[in-house]
Parts: sequence; structure tokens; C-alpha cells
Amino acid sequence: MLTRLLTNLTLGGALALGGVFALGALSPRVEATTLSTLSVEQMTDAADLVVRATVTEVWVEQLGDELWTRAQITVNSSLKGQATGRTLVIDQLGGVLRNDAVIVVGAPRFSVGEEMIVFLEKNSAGQLLVVGMNQGKYTVRIDPQSGQEMLVRFTVRQDRWYDHNFIPNPPAAERVYVPDLETQVRARVALGWDGQPVPGASEARLPRDQPPSSLGSSDGRRRSPPLRPISLRF
Repeated sequence: MLTRLLTNLTLGGALALGGVFALGALSPRVEATTLSTLSVEQMTDAADLVVRATVTEVWVEQLGDELWTRAQITVNSSLKGQATGRTLVIDQLGGVLRNDAVIVVGAPRFSVGEEMIVFLEKNSAGQLLVVGMNQGKYTVRIDPQSGQEMLVRFTVRQDRWYDHNFIPNPPAAERVYVPDLETQVRARVALGWDGQPVPGASEARLPRDQPPSSLGSSDGRRRSPPLRPISLRF
């Protein structure tokens, strides 16, 4: 199996590659960098869409020279942008396909049936990406103690098994609940971008108001649109 490990950062779809690891190599080259922590307000500013959605299908395919994990979602409600009722496809660089694997450290993971609140940005290639890597994806779960809907951020490497039903719950003191995040996002949308820079996001795009019809696939069917993978520079 050929495995490459990409220690990378992506904020608002801007990819910064930190290193490549070839399985079995005697001296793998790894150049680590640091991912900037984004606030909910910053992720809201950088996102074209903030939606509550359910994952209906996950697969890996090769686009150009790279492997991409693709997650088809049905949008249940929209916090930013208008996408309720639509079927969209989220793209994430990396994944495992037959005997090849490309591993992006910190990439969000998806499984069928998973309900989540996710911050999405459309890149120049027409792909919908999660803002801030796994920072921009919250799995919705029921708090076993209070019965309320809470939010969990959790990921594992792309060459490891992932099922949202078996991710750990955060400590009780650190739990965040759906209404709190929804209120925070809606307040930021109403206020608008405050003019402060967002790491990884182009300031030219932050005050944007793109028409929702330009986002994602209209029918959401599983097919390969003419996508141009992000260029990787080592």
C-alpha cells in the first residue's frame, strides 16, 4: 500500500502543506506547521454556507492526481446562506482508495447518517470545503445526561475506521449545545464581517454575498464534475 501523509492546514479552503510521509521510507520528510484556531465568528465570516445537514453517502475518488473524500449531504436547515432542502457534496483532500492512501492530518471525517452543523466555503475550483478543517464541523448528538442536543468535534486519521455513533462525548463541563451555536452564528450573520482579518481567508471575499444557486451541485448526484484539484507545493 502506498501511503502519503500530508501534515497540512486549511483555513477557509486555503491549503498550506506541511509535509509528506511515504510509508516504508527510511527518512520521511515532515515539515509541521501550526493550525490557527478559529472562533465561531471567524468561521461564520469565512463560510459561504453554515448548515445543519445529514450525511447520506461517503466515497473516495481520484480527481486529477489526488484522492478526494466526498460526502453527500441533505441540508435540513440553513444558518447562513439559503440551502435548506438541497443536496450538496462536500470535498476533502485525502482518503483511501484500493491500495492507495493520502492522509491529511486534521481533516474532517464523515459517516452515513451523521447529523452535523458544518461551515462550508466554495473554493475557486467549485468545490465545497469545510472551513478550518475539522474546526468547522460539529456532530449533533444527544447529551445522555440532559437529553439536549449537543455538539461534538472529533476526527481520526483518514486511514482509520470512523463511525459517528462511536465518537466519545466531551466532558460535561466542556459541552456546547445546538441552540447556543445557532444563536452565535445567526448573530454574526446579522452583524456581518467586522473588518478584522480571518486566518487563511481572503479579505476580498469576506464581505461577499454570493447567490446560493452558485453553490454545490443542483441535483447532488454522485458524479465527477470538472473539478481542478488544489495545487500542492512541497
